[in-house]
Amino acid sequence: PGAGNATISVAVLDTGYVNTPELAGRLRQGRDFCSRLVNDTCQGEDGDPTEVTAGDVGHGTSSAGLIAANTNNGQGIAALTWGGTVLPVKVFGDDGRTIGATTASLTAGLNYAVAQGARVINLSLGFAGQGGKPAQADPAIAQALANAAARDVVIVAAAGNTATDGLYYPASDPNVLAVGAVGRGDGLACYSARPLDGQKALDLVAPGGNAGTGRGYCYVTSDDDILTLTTVAQGAYTLRAGTSEAAPQVSGAASLLRGAFPSLSAAQVRQALKAGARTVGSLPLLDVAGAVAQAERLAATPPANRSYTLVVGARRGDNVATSKTFTGTLAA
Repeated sequence: PGAGNATISVAVLDTGYVNTPELAGRLRQGRDFCSRLVNDTCQGEDGDPTEVTAGDVGHGTSSAGLIAANTNNGQGIAALTWGGTVLPVKVFGDDGRTIGATTASLTAGLNYAVAQGARVINLSLGFAGQGGKPAQADPAIAQALANAAARDVVIVAAAGNTATDGLYYPASDPNVLAVGAVGRGDGLACYSARPLDGQKALDLVAPGGNAGTGRGYCYVTSDDDILTLTTVAQGAYTLRAGTSEAAPQVSGAASLLRGAFPSLSAAQVRQALKAGARTVGSLPLLDVAGAVAQAERLAATPPANRSYTLVVGARRGDNVATSKTFTGTLAA
């Protein structure tokens, strides 16, 4: 599966990227929609989506690497895909002390990814709820997500890394696959977001690293975390944990399905990923083999013809002078 993956582009909306041999030949030019972060507001855009320097350096490179780090090259890690490209879309800025994204930068990044022909969008980011209440949807982001879904794009987002704040937004959006994280065992990792009342369930879970699961405190480094790319200055590879690491695995699987089964719509790819998941406890764990089997079934099923009823009428004032009804079927 995935023989046609060379044509699939996955947009990674994140902190940017750094050049690394593991991503050689896999990156498109991309764009930066947060050139500067001033008073927590993104300002400016340009064509240089390289990593920000403060805060969590390497986050975007890590997300891209889990999807597209070169395989069969005798070094480092092997990603889920071995063809296709990553479109780096930087939506975070840097003010020298922290990094941040805004509604405007994320909306612009989503619209740009769709315009550039991305078939999958990965969002290892999100806004948490507060005070035990779910994160509120943002109208501009919601419209951009709806537009992307209407353009046949699979959208994947990290559920969030705090267990008591509900699903982060945009993972909670109905057009998005919300991905939680499991640790070393089969249960939800201690840091992984859980839905609050009124929110949808997690669509999928994937390995996100163990972090502090099973300890008296949660979010600390563990030897069972996920090996990912980072900056060369930091050693080129590092261990990370979070739903940010789980989501790119689903995005990579979606890319494989889109390459192997080009006739399937984004909705059918979502269906295959969810239906092919392996139930562990009550969690839908990503199972690429299961997703492939579901995609094969969907691709082999001819779409049904659609029936229609058409009423044509002519009016004179408020009265219908004449009408005729037509019925039939349309080829799929």
